[in-house]
Amino acid sequence: MGQTIDNFSLGLFIWQILALVAVILVFFLLLKIYKKISKYLDLKIKFMEKNMNSEE
Repeated sequence: MGQTIDNFSLGLFIWQILALVAVILVFFLLLKIYKKISKYLDLKIKFMEKNMNSEE
């Protein structure tokens, strides 16, 4: 009886570690994507401002 409980808790522990790693990886991916999007938007805004200034 004790053996099955140990195996179950060990499996649960491994799943918790995997879930934690997955969450961290997703967080870093979102951070990278966010930085790329913000950089792209910054360039786009600067480009639009240049166009507006040249039209005046």
